[in-house]
Amino acid sequence: MDDLMQYEPENNFYRSLPGLHAFRLLILEPGHVSQPVSIRLQVVERATAPAYDAISYVWGDPKIRILWADAICINQSDLPERSNQVMFMGSLYSNASKVYICKGEARDGNDFHVQTVLNDAITLGPSSLPLLPDNHPIRNDWRWYALGILMESPWFSRTWVVQEAALANESIVLYGRAEFGYRNLVTVVRYLNSSTWAIKFILSASLIHIEWADWRVNVHGPAYSDKVYAFLGHPLAYPLTGTNLVRPDYRKTPAQVYLELSKALIQQTGLRVLTTVEHNQATILEDFPSWVTR
Repeated sequence: MDDLMQYEPENNFYRSLPGLHAFRLLILEPGHVSQPVSIRLQVVERATAPAYDAISYVWGDPKIRILWADAICINQSDLPERSNQVMFMGSLYSNASKVYICKGEARDGNDFHVQTVLNDAITLGPSSLPLLPDNHPIRNDWRWYALGILMESPWFSRTWVVQEAALANESIVLYGRAEFGYRNLVTVVRYLNSSTWAIKFILSASLIHIEWADWRVNVHGPAYSDKVYAFLGHPLAYPLTGTNLVRPDYRKTPAQVYLELSKALIQQTGLRVLTTVEHNQATILEDFPSWVTR
């Protein structure tokens, strides 16, 4: 059941998925970088899906690849389909052989500098970075500035990418022509953030990436409640019943989702959920239950 196509977002090339557990895979056909990207969509069932890699953006490759990319494999204009696919998006990423984090092109050789300095840090042992002697050359290595530029990428400010990277069996960062492990990157940045000598390199880092780099082994972490659907794949989003706290439905308003989630959290964890409720002068006057976490 294939949809042959050349991807153009405005084209109506989607066929309805045959069931709740079906999803689309993207077959990337062979081609050169200068040629238009040619792909084929294949509908499969979760239980019988072939091995595939998950990505956020399509990159050229000389071989045929089986991929999953949400922007293409989900019909974004079909709200019921989006709601159903989001419900098991966590399993799509956790079942992928690899998740490729595509950071785009790099300037001035930054990709090479980031890859080599990370390799050097991993070889030393990241936990030793805060303890290095004052005269160790890596403490004044200008390649850290290249890492600082990478960490300022908008990718680190997106909510959905946390799930994409943290649920993966193996997360690989593609940056220019460089390739390195996402968890190695986060591990190094974590220890650099505890090193006073690294402050001058302006290595900003999102706390959520540092705390939740691997959802497979570390299900505990900071309590983030500003997003809902983006974190439904996290183990903490499953109560004792083993089902999602809320069922994704893009036809609902944000207020309806917040109300449904607040009720579910109170049932699961009790009234301590109310400690997350915040108001300003405008929200306290809204015709909406004041105890709902927005």
